[in-house]
Amino acid sequence: AAPADRAGSASAISETAYEMGGAMGVALLGSLATGIYRSELGNAPAAAAETLGEAVHAAAALPAEAGDALLAAARTAFTHGLQTVALIAAGLIVIATVMVGRTLRTKQP
Repeated sequence: AAPADRAGSASAISETAYEMGGAMGVALLGSLATGIYRSELGNAPAAAAETLGEAVHAAAALPAEAGDALLAAARTAFTHGLQTVALIAAGLIVIATVMVGRTLRTKQP
């Protein structure tokens, strides 16, 4: 705990770190998910490789069989990207939990 005369500063630093961590996490994990999606749709039309929504629009312009195949590939790529970043996030949470547990055990008054 921070001394009473520094509580405001400690709170500001804590809140800033929280916001920065959230923004960095979303940016990094979001970029990773997008990269996985795009790499798995390497042979798809360029628009379809941008977003899942664009893949839906691109599939609608294709013949039924090709459109269905594109949608299936896009859904699989999107799911794989999300699963990967979810596992990474879960791993980071476990690591943070262990670190906090060890820190709190060693710094009790």
